[in-house]
Parts: sequence; C-alpha cells; structure tokens
Amino acid sequence: MLPQYNSIFTAEAFAILQACLFAKKHFGQFVICTDSLSTLSSLRNWGHTDPTIEEIRKLSTTNKITLLWTPSHQGIVGNELADQAAQDMRLKPSPLFSPFNSKDISNLIRHHLKDKQIGEWELYNHRYFSINNTFTKISLPAYLGKRVCSTFIRLRIGHTRTTHEHILTGTPRPSCLCGKRLEIDHLLNSCRLLESTRAHVFKQHKPSDSLNVVSQENITNLYTFVIKSNLNI
Repeated sequence: MLPQYNSIFTAEAFAILQACLFAKKHFGQFVICTDSLSTLSSLRNWGHTDPTIEEIRKLSTTNKITLLWTPSHQGIVGNELADQAAQDMRLKPSPLFSPFNSKDISNLIRHHLKDKQIGEWELYNHRYFSINNTFTKISLPAYLGKRVCSTFIRLRIGHTRTTHEHILTGTPRPSCLCGKRLEIDHLLNSCRLLESTRAHVFKQHKPSDSLNVVSQENITNLYTFVIKSNLNI
C-alpha cells in the first residue's frame, strides 16, 4: 500500500514498476498488461521526468519487457483479477512502500496550507467571511475590464476610497451625507440619499446580495450603481 497522499497516477506507475522489477529478476520475455493509459502516455513523453516513470522506462528498454494497454472494465480476465487483488489488499495488512513523487508532495503541502488558511479564516472576524466563508479564490470575467472588476473586488472586501481614505490621510473618519456610519453595506442597502438609484439598478433585490455570487450581471449592476451614485471606489 502507498501513503494516502500519493495520487492514482503514482499508484498505477508504481505497480508497473514492481512488475518490471519482477520481470528483471526472472530472465525471459515479458508482456506487462495495464489499463493505466496515463502511465503509458507518460512513458512515451520523454519530457516527463517523474522518477518512477524514468525507472520504468529504463527497465523496459534494457530488458525484454513489453508494456501493453488493456481497456478496463471490459471483462478481460487478467485485468479483472488484478483489480480484485488491489481491492483485497485494502483490507489486509501489507508492506508500506513510499515512492518519492515531488508533485504528490507538493499537492499534500498545498492542501495542508489551504486547510490551515481556512481554519484561520473561520476564526477571523471580518465582513468578507460572510461573503466568502470557504476562502475560495474567485475568477472574474476579463472582458469586463480592470476598472469594473477592481470595483467589484473592493466592494466585496469592504475597503474603498470612500470608506477608508481617512486612514491613509490621517483625517477623522467621515460620516455618510445622510448622517449614518459610512460603510459599504450602508451605501449599498440603506442610505436614503441613494434610494432612487438603488431601486433603479437593483429593483427589488438587496444590493449587497450581489457581492455573494460572481456573475456578469451582479458585477455590472454594482458598477452601474457606483457610477450613478458618484461613489469613489
């Protein structure tokens, strides 16, 4: 068995490597049948420098070993027996091999860091958590333009020139022209001075809800509201 962090590709390639090592110890001609098309494709790609693939390539070219692809789940007896043996091994104690694969290790580290970031993010008291509680990186339509997209991002984060410029200038925090606390959610949802513009752009929808879903309609509606309201974002 292999560590859980190893990918299916690594596991299949490692199985073929073990078959090649077995063939090397027993002189003769061997045909190793596998349903791992990804492994066979990697063997044909000489730019693929995975250590396991390179070892298979070396063994198969220096010994009388032929690798043959067989389709999976097609009733081929040998292939079905191999699949059943692999399933049985999951229920039995077995030696633990650990082939080094830098890509698998990198994926393991990346997933660990992401889980750590999500854990820390859940403890961070910030309005953006209510919008993006899974710490997911968003993808914005490039055709909308940088200014439109940056406006959407700033509204989601809640940091804009209108609401936070006083921090950079060292001046007292301003209030909204309506007298209320100057915040993005207030400007979007409740400022009475922007009521007509809000109704025209968002109709019956709550404006701040448009921050939760990344879509062309939501992004353009928010940008239109900002422009018509003459907000400095």
